[in-house]
Amino acid sequence: MAVGHGPAAAGEGGAAAGWSLPYRSYFLGLLVVSYMVNFTDRQLLSILLEPIKRDLQLADWQLGVLGGIAFALFYVTLGVPIAKLSDRHSRVNILSGAIALWSLATAACGLAGSFLQLLLVRIGVAVGESAGTPPSFALIADLFPPRLRATAIGIYVAGPPLGTALGLAIGGWLSQVIDWRTTFVVVGLPGLALALLMKLTLREPPRGGTEGKADVTPAPPAMTVAKLLARRPSFLALATASGLAAFAGYAMQLWLPSFFIRSHGMSAAETGSWLAAINVVTGIVGGLAGGMIGDRLAVRDKRWLALVPAIGMGLAAPFCLLAFTAGSAPHWPPAAAWPRPTTASSRCSPAPTPYSSSPFSSVTAPATWPPCARAWNAGSSGSTLIRWPP
Repeated sequence: MAVGHGPAAAGEGGAAAGWSLPYRSYFLGLLVVSYMVNFTDRQLLSILLEPIKRDLQLADWQLGVLGGIAFALFYVTLGVPIAKLSDRHSRVNILSGAIALWSLATAACGLAGSFLQLLLVRIGVAVGESAGTPPSFALIADLFPPRLRATAIGIYVAGPPLGTALGLAIGGWLSQVIDWRTTFVVVGLPGLALALLMKLTLREPPRGGTEGKADVTPAPPAMTVAKLLARRPSFLALATASGLAAFAGYAMQLWLPSFFIRSHGMSAAETGSWLAAINVVTGIVGGLAGGMIGDRLAVRDKRWLALVPAIGMGLAAPFCLLAFTAGSAPHWPPAAAWPRPTTASSRCSPAPTPYSSSPFSSVTAPATWPPCARAWNAGSSGSTLIRWPP
C-alpha cells in the first residue's frame, strides 16, 4: 500500500488526483534515488577501468566498447519501445523491474572472466537502465503541475551527480580495499531492495491529472508521435543540443578517472574522491538552480527553459578545456567545478528521443572510436590517448 494512504486534500493544479504533497514528495524522492542508483551502477565502470584492464589484459579500445557501444546501442534501441510500453502499462512496475534488472547485471559484472562475458553483462545493465528514464519523467509530469514541473525535474536530475559521486567515491575506495570484482557485487545488489520498496509503496498516478483532466485515450502509434515531433523545430533543436552536449559529457564521465590516474599519478581512491566532490557540488547546484531559474523566467517567456541550460553549457566549455590541459593535479578540480544548469519537461514517448541522439553519439563515438583510431594508427593499445601531454 502506498505511503500517505491514498488521496488527501486536493492539491494545487489537481496534481496526482489530489495526492498529498508529502506523498508526492516521497514519490519524487524515490525517483531521485532510482536515478542516483542508475548512475552509480553506470559510472562504477569508469573508476574500475584500470584494474579491469590489468586483470583481463584489455586494450583501451575494448574498454571503450564496454563503456560505449555495448551500452549505447541497446540503451538507444530499447528506449523508444520501452517508452511506448510505459504509455500503455504501469510505469511503477516497469521502473521497479528495470531497477532489479540493472542491479543484478551490475553485480554480475564482478563474475565476468573475459571481455566477452563482461560485454554481455554490460549489455544487461544497458537494457535495464534504458527503462529507467522515460517512465520517471512521465511520472513526474503526472505528479506536479506545469508551473512546478521544471523545479521537480531539477530535483530529479540531482540523482545523476549524486549517483556518479557515489559510484566514483565508493568504487575508488573499494577497488583498493578489496578488488574490482567484489566492488561490482557490493554496489549492485542493494538496488534490489530499492526495486522492492518502489513496487510495494508507490501507486500509479492518473495520467494527465496535473493538467486538470484524466487521460483515458489510448496512446497514439509510434509513427504518429515521430511525425508530430519531426514538425516541431523546438524539439529537433532540443534533441540535437542534447546529443552534442552529451557527446562530450558521457566521454568525460568514462575516461576522466583513467586520465588523472595516468596523467597525474593519482590513486583510484583519490581520483574518485575529487571527482565525487565536484559532481555533488556542481550537479546539485546546477540542477536545482537551473530548474528554479527556468521556472521563474518561463513565466515571461517559455524559451528560457531551453536557454538556461544552453547558457550554462556554454560557460562550462572553457573550464572543461582548462581541466584537461592543466599542468598539475591541484589545478584541475576548480577548473572542472562549473555548475551545469538543467531544465526539462516531457512525458514518456518524447523522453527517450533526445536521449536517442545523446547516448549513441556521445557514448559510442567519444568512448569507443578514439582509442580504436589511436591503436590503428600507432599500432598500440591506445593508452597514450588518455594522457596529457600525449
